[in-house]
Amino acid sequence: MGAHRAHLADGPLSLAVACSECHVVPQSVPGHAFGGPVVAFGALPSRGGASPSWDRSAATCSGVYCHGATLEGGTHTEPVWTRVGQGEAACGSCHGAPPASHEAFGDASDCHACHGDTVTAEGSIDLDRGKHVNGVLDFTLEGGGGLGCGLCHGAPPDTGAHRLHAGGVVASDLVYGDLRVREDLAAPGDGYAFGCGHCHPIDPALHLADVGGDGLADVVLAPPSPPVAGDDLKSRNAQGAAYDPVAKTCSGVACHSSGQSTPAYVTTPPWDSPPGVLGCDGCHADPPRYPSGGPGAADANSHLQLQADGYEWGHSGGLPGPWHGSKHGFSPTASPPVDAAPITCQACHAGSVDLAAGAGPSGAYWLDTTGLYTLPGGLLAYACGDCHGGAAGAPPTGAGRANPLRHVNGRRDVMFDARTTLPELPWLAGTGLAPTRPYWASGNVTVPAGAPGVEIAGGTVSIHLADATWDPATKTCSNVGCHLAQTSVVWGAPHLGFDACNACHATFPGVRSGHSVPAASVRP
Repeated sequence: MGAHRAHLADGPLSLAVACSECHVVPQSVPGHAFGGPVVAFGALPSRGGASPSWDRSAATCSGVYCHGATLEGGTHTEPVWTRVGQGEAACGSCHGAPPASHEAFGDASDCHACHGDTVTAEGSIDLDRGKHVNGVLDFTLEGGGGLGCGLCHGAPPDTGAHRLHAGGVVASDLVYGDLRVREDLAAPGDGYAFGCGHCHPIDPALHLADVGGDGLADVVLAPPSPPVAGDDLKSRNAQGAAYDPVAKTCSGVACHSSGQSTPAYVTTPPWDSPPGVLGCDGCHADPPRYPSGGPGAADANSHLQLQADGYEWGHSGGLPGPWHGSKHGFSPTASPPVDAAPITCQACHAGSVDLAAGAGPSGAYWLDTTGLYTLPGGLLAYACGDCHGGAAGAPPTGAGRANPLRHVNGRRDVMFDARTTLPELPWLAGTGLAPTRPYWASGNVTVPAGAPGVEIAGGTVSIHLADATWDPATKTCSNVGCHLAQTSVVWGAPHLGFDACNACHATFPGVRSGHSVPAASVRP
């Protein structure tokens, strides 16, 4: 009767449709035996926001997904139930062949090129795969690679922050579900580049599957299970990582986190925010100030910590030492005159900072004066802005700049500054303090003989880090010239009393092991 057999058997355009997609099953409702079967549309006819209905008097279905209610260009989307075999269902009746919108892609007559799991190379529906009229817009890239990524949208799209996350990616290098980062992708320019799998499903079968049922492109941020080989970033997302379509923000994503082994996640800016809203403190503190779990621990931290006596210590405090304060900032009236290179992110993460775009006037050091170097309860209470105020004649300001090639890649890359020479610094010319190596301190500095990478001349200690190494398993640095006689040091180890002084200086004058150092005697 009618088109029942056409729907209940496999045909040239689709596999058989279950009775439950159009009727209540079993038919145990009043009126079934006398008034005809009850039409109650199921999930498939309602896909994509369709609103199917049945007109008994005209024997016509309308608004049905299966007959193109949600598609464009169909010539016969309201078939008559009793006109079986009279052209009620054929290519072009449910959607254009090809749809008008496909004309923008050039010759779109080869359906197989983009819908390879739905249409065979000969142009017939591939019933064996069962992808046609299945509630999902199946899109495949015949031949792999990015051959079709630009057919329906930009590769990457120009909407929202796509270009900020995938700037300069070569379309032919795109692969659906890709979890590579910029250093693995062909990405000219200096922007970030993440494979689309970091934000979208990694299974091509889910492309445009509308898994959430909201008609929006699916954003899948949860880490893949099981893990995917070569995935260093998405696998570190929180299990509950998610995109908020109302606020247009992501949460629980490792690319916006503290970067620790157990990351502290931050909520991202809205997806449509303008460029430049994030600085170094947008994802992790500047410098990182999370509590240290102790020497060598997974959450060890020597960037900036608080000593028991109330003074801040850490590498971000500058030279000549991480505990007794910094001599950075030329003081010609001091006796002897003092100055020191800054310790910036560049010293230990040379591959993650962009020195070309983020250096100060000398071109030698990464310049970021936006950091916060005071910890709650700390006594030093200093900030770069105390001197770098931006006023005429004052030291310049800067916000630094990360190098996307090595930044936000799922790893904490320690790459020591390999330079061994230093450009001439004009303000030190003629002072007798001119350094010869990138990291240096002038003035009253006690240095043991034979320290690695260290040279002493004219009252200035000059240091390079070209011989320094890092063991991530033990969190140990070796042959770091800044530590002078301390040939190896474990990350997160605090600097306590005279023992810490002797570890670096070897023979600190008048010091006995186990004594604490008066703060005033060691601060500038």
